[in-house]
Amino acid sequence: MAVYGPTPFEAAQSVLARPAILGLVDVAASSGVANPARTTGSATAIGLTPGQIQMAYGFTGITFGSVVGNGAGQTIAIVDAYDDPYLVGTGSAGFATSDLARFDQAFGLPAPPSFIKLGEYGGSVLPGLDPAGAGNPSGNWETEEALDVEWAHALAPAANLVLVEANSASSADLYQAVSTAKSLAGVTVVSMSWGSSEYQSELMFDNVFTTPAGHPGVTFVASTGDSGAPGEYPSYSPNVVAAGGTTLTLGPGGGYGSETGWLGGGGGTSVYEPEPLYQQGAQSTSMRTTPDLSFNADPNTGVAICDQYNDGQAQPWEQIGGTSVAAPSLAALFAIIDQGRMVSGSTPLDGPSQTLPMLYQAGATAFHDVTTGSNGGYTAKPGYDEVTGLGSPVANVLAADLAGTRNPSPTAQVVIATEPSANVTAGQGFGLVARVETGAGVLESGFNGKVTVTLANGPQGSTLGGSVTVTAVGGVAEFSSLFLTEAASADTLRVAGAGASAITTPIAVTSGAAAGLVVIGQPPTQVNEGSAFGLEVAVVDRFGNLVANYSGLVGASEAAGPVPGALAGQTLALAVGGIAVFTDLALEAPGGGFVIDVGAQGLSLAFSTPIHDLAPPRSVRPHFHFAHPKAHPVKKRFPRHDKVVHRKVHPRH
Repeated sequence: MAVYGPTPFEAAQSVLARPAILGLVDVAASSGVANPARTTGSATAIGLTPGQIQMAYGFTGITFGSVVGNGAGQTIAIVDAYDDPYLVGTGSAGFATSDLARFDQAFGLPAPPSFIKLGEYGGSVLPGLDPAGAGNPSGNWETEEALDVEWAHALAPAANLVLVEANSASSADLYQAVSTAKSLAGVTVVSMSWGSSEYQSELMFDNVFTTPAGHPGVTFVASTGDSGAPGEYPSYSPNVVAAGGTTLTLGPGGGYGSETGWLGGGGGTSVYEPEPLYQQGAQSTSMRTTPDLSFNADPNTGVAICDQYNDGQAQPWEQIGGTSVAAPSLAALFAIIDQGRMVSGSTPLDGPSQTLPMLYQAGATAFHDVTTGSNGGYTAKPGYDEVTGLGSPVANVLAADLAGTRNPSPTAQVVIATEPSANVTAGQGFGLVARVETGAGVLESGFNGKVTVTLANGPQGSTLGGSVTVTAVGGVAEFSSLFLTEAASADTLRVAGAGASAITTPIAVTSGAAAGLVVIGQPPTQVNEGSAFGLEVAVVDRFGNLVANYSGLVGASEAAGPVPGALAGQTLALAVGGIAVFTDLALEAPGGGFVIDVGAQGLSLAFSTPIHDLAPPRSVRPHFHFAHPKAHPVKKRFPRHDKVVHRKVHPRH
């Protein structure tokens, strides 16, 4: 059973008191409670049991190596309205007689490691009871809460549970509770068994169903509705896994037999939400369609719940259906998948960017393709449809696919589906796409492991940078920010994953923009005063590659030395092919530690090694006596005939 209804508008002033969803002005308010056919008030459990559902959908076969898939280490947050006094936290004295404890005792389940209840803002102050009252024939939220908590626990018995209770059934309060739930430490899945008709401003609230910044990934699951087509919001949000409904028939021995689409299951084409990228290979309406995945929901094949609030302590058992069964059940499966990812050293799935795309890229064997049945607006067919979506889960296969623990075939190969650019600039980002395939060329859609790119062949000193390791999604690895640093004509890359590898086609790397200068021909360590010497510099990019098309002027000057202004000669040179050559530099003062810097407009400087200028023999060395302070300076000439004569007065000594 799920909570659905019309969409009256809520007054803006009532919203402004809720800062977490400030600006909410066009939203569904309190809605009626759908009341699918159910059997109530039994002294013993009636309906399908946890063991039957686990076996039918393959939960019993989920393992991650030697680790049993049961949700250990994960926390499922369940969002509902009002308080159910018969759901009591595991740390409370009344837990032993609570609905959850009695449910566990009936089916031999352990208590969850932790179960707590919180108010919509996260505190211990809980809302009041549903005004509909106990035993209301139209249903109430207390039944919804018992169902959600018990079945999230039934299928992921080792997961922690948090029930976040909204103050009312208004969308404002429910969205606030979702915002609280997704921000709680350890929460990796949020289950929502409620919704309303679509409304024009719903796109404003899609971001409510996203992982908070800095928080591990969160997957959001919402029921599609119990009144057939169309579906409901928030299941129409592209950030939410939409949980539809089927009629499950058990096979011999209690295993999976068959399924048809349930007439009451919500589903259809959104009026407002555009088609998300992950659905483009499954449907072509240009709008978001639901459901994504389905689960048993028909009340006639319903599940057992314990609901003492409505049915009393003596006869608390009900058989109940609706897509409210689907939401917590699928939330439990995603918690188990996150457990598997963490066992393998990965991180919990983010709903919009990982869970939903990976669902649509999972192999066909991960789903029971439900091809019969209708929801009043659509008819089930092979493949994706708006009755059951991709189908119902083959839990052990889907878990291995999305957790990345399914072993690829022994003949797995890596194929470069999109080669990198044939010509790139040093430091310029480029991408490539690789596929992990079987030896027969079939995509290994169950492979979601790591794929890494390394430099296979390139010049000495070359570096491959960027995001060199990615996680494949459905056997496909996309690299988008790789770069190479060393100019060369034939770099190749090796792409490796699933025990196989492939080599890319050659990549020609050219230098980037001019960034600085490098001295490639140093001057002598010793020179004679006034004698010509040379210096050679190269114009380079930020990685040290020669910029061969640079042809600007490069200047030389004295950077350090015992006598300022001692550098003379040809101090400007024109770069040719990115190289500037100075041939007629000279020092006109003796001493050690002269350093020459070279530079050009907009480029970083380069510096020579230190130079020691030797004085000429004393017999020809200019010498001034203190008695003749105005003696004329000695003229110096340089070897080349076209040199300008420089004049300099030497200091007295």
